[in-house]
Amino acid sequence: IEIGVADNSLLADAETVAWRALGIASGATVDLAVFGAAGVVSLGTALPGDGQIVWDTTGLGEGRYELRATVVGGDGVEIALAMRTVFVQRAAATHSGRIDADETWAAGVVHVIDGDVLVTGGAHVTMEPGAIVKIVPGKRLVVDDGAALAAEGTADAHIVFTSFADDAAGGDTNLDGVRSRPGYGDWPGVT
Repeated sequence: IEIGVADNSLLADAETVAWRALGIASGATVDLAVFGAAGVVSLGTALPGDGQIVWDTTGLGEGRYELRATVVGGDGVEIALAMRTVFVQRAAATHSGRIDADETWAAGVVHVIDGDVLVTGGAHVTMEPGAIVKIVPGKRLVVDDGAALAAEGTADAHIVFTSFADDAAGGDTNLDGVRSRPGYGDWPGVT
């Protein structure tokens, strides 16, 4: 089974969750649930093998959750399980996808790149002095030819590009306490 939510995604509001269970037997269904510190929240049971729902995360507290999709056979026996770790975090500004118009990323807000970002089409992204940008492992920031990234800090207000796991810059954005530490290679850089 595949879940259409990337591992380590940062969620804030209504999120689309898609799944696909390939090659399942007739009569098999999918159960979708979220596991967190406060317990289990069912997102749906006996769902079709291929589908999507909109998950309203606003009812959850901020924190780390495990999204599980379980394929259940017609006889009630679990056939397959897929899991994704997700984070509900409303204080950070998230960025992913194409940027084709000018943007300014403000200071005083932690910016999280939780999906590949491509600055293209002559767009200019400006980082204000003091901005903090955290990048989820495996994600990247790419600036195409003709586009620009302006990141000019000051002596008193540095601009920080760092790992999503870095609690020293901007606090514990991944909401895992001291369980993770930033490491070399957490993110591939800015290209």
